[in-house]
Amino acid sequence: LGDVVVGVNETPTVDLAFADVLALLSDENALKKVVHFSSRAEVERRRGATMSTPAPAPSARFTSRVRRARVQEPATSGGPFADYEVVCALRLDGTKVEHETVRKWVVWRRYSDFEKLEHKVRKSLGWHLQGLAFPPKRPFVLDKLAPDFLEQRRADLDAWWQRVVAVDRACDFHMHHCDPDLKAFLDADANLDPRRLVDAPDAHPPRRRSTATLAKSTGRPASLKSGLSKRRLKSANGDDRRPPPTQQQRPPSTQQQRPPPPKPVAADAPPPP
Repeated sequence: LGDVVVGVNETPTVDLAFADVLALLSDENALKKVVHFSSRAEVERRRGATMSTPAPAPSARFTSRVRRARVQEPATSGGPFADYEVVCALRLDGTKVEHETVRKWVVWRRYSDFEKLEHKVRKSLGWHLQGLAFPPKRPFVLDKLAPDFLEQRRADLDAWWQRVVAVDRACDFHMHHCDPDLKAFLDADANLDPRRLVDAPDAHPPRRRSTATLAKSTGRPASLKSGLSKRRLKSANGDDRRPPPTQQQRPPSTQQQRPPPPKPVAADAPPPP
């Protein structure tokens, strides 16, 4: 597939020899082995070295940022808290040539949610996040709901977030190789479900069923609003029992019939009164 093994469990394998990587994979003492992969382009960018096979530059299919903060009043118990809006956009290729669809959605997350995510992606993404520090808690700040503090924390979270979503193929939520922790954090399964989206890829408008099909499926008589004539409606509902016209049974003519000519009057007949 052209991917590179970058880690086995908690051990980075980018700078290890091939025999050492095989030894980690065949270690019988490890009951569970989690193998982390990455593309050659990302490994080349991280190591700063030119590899034998040139790889295409990664495309920014997923974009996201921490846009704003707000103060919420809890519905049940507890004091007010702040959460942050995370806007997301994912470009998906359609079936038509040079056609793509952009999925956009928004989630709100608290600082503690970002902190829990940081512990998870630190294990799953490993060396991709080397040298990246998570924004500190700042326990000595008295008013953590002040607008200036919230804006500074939003900027710090966004700077950290940009490094996380920039990891190659970690946010390809329509593919199997995406990071499951990021996918759950952004509710990607629910927001990318084609059944819940109007502009889903490869979605075609439903075909308009005929009145006969609608009457057959619902068991109700067809409506006259469909534009069909009464003759067709009766035929569709099975109520047309009139036999087809034959030579002995011709339809009545639409032309006006002439009155019969008057009878001849005899010469010796008395005049009419």
